[in-house]
Amino acid sequence: MLKYLKVENIRSYQDLDIHFKNGVTVISGVNGSGKSSLLEACFTGLFGSRTLTKDFTITDIVRKGATKASILLEFEQNGNVYSMEQVFRNDPESGRASNTRSVLKVNGQIFTDQAKRTYDSILSLLRMDEEAFRNCVYIRQGEIDVLINAKPADRQKMIDDLLQIGKLEDYRERAGSARIGVGRHQRDTERQIKEVKNETAEIESKDPVGSLNRLLTEASQIKEHHADVIKKRDKARSGIDELRSKLGEYEQLTLQKKSISAQILACNSKKTEAFESISNSTSSIQSLRSRINELEQSVFSIKAQMEWDGEVEQMLVHAEKQELVERKKLNDAEQKKALHAQNIENAHRTLQQLSSQIKDMDLSLKSNLKKKEDVAAQIEKLKVSLEDAQAEKLHMAGEIESLGFTPKKLSGLEDIIELVQTQQKSLHGDKMKLFARKEEINKRIKKSKQLMDQGKCPTCGQDLHGSAMHETIRSDEEQLASLENELAAITKKEEEFGLKMEQLKQVKAVSKKMEDCDNRIRSSNEIIDMSEKMLQDHASRIDDDSKRSNEAVSHKQEIEATVAQLKEQEQLLLESVSVSFKKHAEALEKLDLAKKAQQKFIESGSKLKDIEKLEERIHSEQEKIGLLEQQIKDGKQRLSEIDKRMGGIDAGSLRSLLQQYEEALGNIEDDIRKLEERKTEVMKQTGMAEKEIERLSRLQQELRSLQHRSDFLAAVYRDAEELESMYMRIRAELRSRNVGALDALINEIFGFMYSNNAYSHVQLDPDYNLTIFGKDGTPLEPKLLSGGERAIFNLVLRCAIYRLLSMAMNGPAQGSTLPPLIMDEPTVFLDRGHVQQLIRLIDRMRDFGVVQIIIVSHDEALIDSADHLFYVEKDPITNTSSITAR
Repeated sequence: MLKYLKVENIRSYQDLDIHFKNGVTVISGVNGSGKSSLLEACFTGLFGSRTLTKDFTITDIVRKGATKASILLEFEQNGNVYSMEQVFRNDPESGRASNTRSVLKVNGQIFTDQAKRTYDSILSLLRMDEEAFRNCVYIRQGEIDVLINAKPADRQKMIDDLLQIGKLEDYRERAGSARIGVGRHQRDTERQIKEVKNETAEIESKDPVGSLNRLLTEASQIKEHHADVIKKRDKARSGIDELRSKLGEYEQLTLQKKSISAQILACNSKKTEAFESISNSTSSIQSLRSRINELEQSVFSIKAQMEWDGEVEQMLVHAEKQELVERKKLNDAEQKKALHAQNIENAHRTLQQLSSQIKDMDLSLKSNLKKKEDVAAQIEKLKVSLEDAQAEKLHMAGEIESLGFTPKKLSGLEDIIELVQTQQKSLHGDKMKLFARKEEINKRIKKSKQLMDQGKCPTCGQDLHGSAMHETIRSDEEQLASLENELAAITKKEEEFGLKMEQLKQVKAVSKKMEDCDNRIRSSNEIIDMSEKMLQDHASRIDDDSKRSNEAVSHKQEIEATVAQLKEQEQLLLESVSVSFKKHAEALEKLDLAKKAQQKFIESGSKLKDIEKLEERIHSEQEKIGLLEQQIKDGKQRLSEIDKRMGGIDAGSLRSLLQQYEEALGNIEDDIRKLEERKTEVMKQTGMAEKEIERLSRLQQELRSLQHRSDFLAAVYRDAEELESMYMRIRAELRSRNVGALDALINEIFGFMYSNNAYSHVQLDPDYNLTIFGKDGTPLEPKLLSGGERAIFNLVLRCAIYRLLSMAMNGPAQGSTLPPLIMDEPTVFLDRGHVQQLIRLIDRMRDFGVVQIIIVSHDEALIDSADHLFYVEKDPITNTSSITAR
């Protein structure tokens, strides 16, 4: 039983508290006021975001512009009070929202605070999920005939899930899937057993154990033979090493002999070269002494020319000092001349720059004066434009006030337009519903009159003896007249809202023009401020240009006077440079003579050093000749000793014997290589035999394991078959029981609702297909019933399922009850007669023990029959719904 609902920022509700009581509660109000949103809040409060779809998301249930929303729902069951709290976060800019908190409390204590656990707890408590809740407890607007219109397979699943036997089909499918999986594993295991047996037979046919024994015997024999051959090889190698040692000694002595002979020959050659070197050095010394005499005569002549009696080096130093003094004087004179010329050039360049600056400043002054005049004219034009815009704005404000608005109210203009459009759509929807009801009543009156003309009852088709059909037709005609009045009233409201919308559009257009005027005024003020600043800037520039021009003219006159003075000093500097140049040239000539004397003096010293080196070389060559003669004597003595040692060795016999030993060693090594190759082959074959024996052992073990596995899978397959059959049998038995019970309940309620009608009973087959039978036994599908009768029949079916589910839940769990029966706009397609039938059905459900029934409707008959009434209203300005108890 629902006890309390609190919502914040859900749909059109900003803040709402509502307490529910036992009995029939009707929630009424105009279309679009937010009635159905209350039921959706209860539904979402129970099951959280699982009730939403891709077309109706969290952002759709959160109030426009809000960042946080919440639902708190309290209900009572089994003597306990449960409360479900759902909290949502919303980001209006990104359009993303989420269910951030989901808490279930039991008697005020937190039971769980995780979304998945709270959802599972509600499913366990109510014994149904959100889909079953919609199909049994909560009849949403437009979904009243879901069960009848559903496909047979979908209807079976819906009712089986509601009656808690749909899980048996899930268990059967799981058992069937397990059986198929086990069968697949059985086939794979049999295939593996066959492959293992084939491979085992193939290995056994090769007799790997016998092959291994033969190979081990052969390996032992090869090992013994290999040891004998190795001993022979080592003996041959020792003999070869000894012979090679003797031959090596003989060849070493031969090489030494050749080397000593070559050394003696080289010493004789070097001795001859030393004698030639001594002769050449003596001739060179004579030539050098002659050159030294010539150089000394040339130096004496230069000293006489320069009138110098001292050393050559001191003469060169004196000449360099004189040249340096004269060169410094010349550089000073030329620098003064260059500096003076640069000063003159700089003065001319400065004069040109000043002339250019004076010209540019005159042009800039004229330009700034022109710009100042233009800016002043532009400011005057802008002020005139500003006054026009201000006058236009005042005119627009007057137009808005004449339309009933003030500038302060313009901020909510879009919301008012949206609200009026919503009300227009709501009126259009009401008008279409009234047209549909009018068409239905016209058809019913036409059909009744035709049957009246034939003398038959329009309900059962029997003769009209004692029938009150004239009263029924009159009642329909009165209802038709009432609909005409309602249509006229709605049409009048549509015209009023149309006129209001046109007025709002005019206000919106004028408001747009006012915004344009404000933009023009703001833009003009900004341009005027900027232009006045430009005017001040141009005036400042004119003053600066005038001052700079006067200063430049004064500076130009000063520079012209300076240029005249510099030209007078230029001639004196030219004469000073000419004198310094002549004196420097004379100093350079003397310096060149001193340098030549210095070079000849240095060359003479170098020749003396060359003579000393040649005399040293002659002495060295004489000593070298003595050493070479001693080396020749020693070499001849060593040759005599080597000839004595080589006399006792027969090199030919040693080479012949060495060749025999090497041939024998080659044959022995070939035998060893063949033995090792055979040994490797035997080892390889031995390893292969051992691997085959090891593989055979593993295959035998694997075969035993696979056979055990095959036996186990066969047993599991049989168990899965039995389990699948058991679930199918139990499901069929339970469905048979439920079909019988549901058939009885449907006919009980159907008989109560249609006791005086043309229908006798309803038949429900094992697949939940429904058939209605007339009193004459004619079968009729529920889909062929009229709109109102089909709606009543759907309510009968839902109430029967509700009762059956309640009876099933009250059996094993004493005291438990289902949630209240909730209906959203069940009278949409019902006429007055059918509405009365609905009221009788509601009373019947109360007699059956349904504690709480909640209905959303604006039908007056339902409102009058309610125990509790709530009225929902929406503020057209704030778009906020509110609810009051009546």
